[in-house]
Amino acid sequence: MDFNGIIMIKVFDSEEIKKRLDYINLIDALEKIFLKNEVIYPEKNYYSLSKNTNDENIIINMPAWDNDYFGVKLVSVFPNNEKKYQIPSLHAAYCLWDAKKGVPLAYFDATEMTKIRTAATSALASKYLSKENSNTLLIIGTGEMVPYLIEAHCAVRPIKKVYVWGRNKIKAIRIKALIDSKMSGLECIAIDDLSSIIKSVDIISCATSSNDAIIQIEHITPGQHLDLIGSFTPQSQEVSCEVVAASSIYLDDIKATPKKAGEIYQSIEKGFITSECIKGDLITLCKDKNHKRTNDDEITLFKSVGIAIEDFASAKLIWESRF
Repeated sequence: MDFNGIIMIKVFDSEEIKKRLDYINLIDALEKIFLKNEVIYPEKNYYSLSKNTNDENIIINMPAWDNDYFGVKLVSVFPNNEKKYQIPSLHAAYCLWDAKKGVPLAYFDATEMTKIRTAATSALASKYLSKENSNTLLIIGTGEMVPYLIEAHCAVRPIKKVYVWGRNKIKAIRIKALIDSKMSGLECIAIDDLSSIIKSVDIISCATSSNDAIIQIEHITPGQHLDLIGSFTPQSQEVSCEVVAASSIYLDDIKATPKKAGEIYQSIEKGFITSECIKGDLITLCKDKNHKRTNDDEITLFKSVGIAIEDFASAKLIWESRF
């Protein structure tokens, strides 16, 4: 607000956000905000816009606040966008306010911010759950999140080789070309045969919208870390219930995620695990040093559906680094 009482709202577009959200600083900011555990963030609310159509379009409302700021992200998910209009299915905007005056401070391109914070959250979990000497990464999926996940995981582990697999080999090859141009010294390989590689890697990151489990129990081996970010409905499932049951399970939010993450929801419903089998969430990992990988043979699993505190931490970091 200037001296005439006019509210001046800063706008951070995607390019500005890319400049200000580097993974090292964002992972550190996320870790600190989970460690303090002072931010209030209710469960996200879903609203259907499709009462009279078959499009299943929804909007999602994600608020969070502390003593200094409050913010909210609005997300639109229109599953048929690519088929109908050749544009992405997900779009988002974020607004940050001054919590003492109730004055809006800034708007953010939350589509870009969400991609970066999602990858950073996975990397934060990997910092506690993957083996410290992990140097191979397999990405399952060929969507927009893949380059972000690669860069984030490389920020916390000495990754030397990345494999990318998806049902569309052309997309996997394009991702390889992009990574080759951005990250010198990292070997990136687009693969045809998932089964030939999956047992040999240290970290597996899934970013798909699959309703059928891609990873089965025969695919995994002791010591691996599984990072699951793609599915966010009770019907979707990237790994089988047997894989979930064989893993040490951590979530982004222990209260909300079991209701939305198909892997966890179905594993509980079908009796493969109980809620007591879930060891904790990101607050647990950051606050209690006893909650981390215990040995090199442990299979660890982190499931994320995205929570408002992650957006809040990102927006706060961008705002406070604006000068």
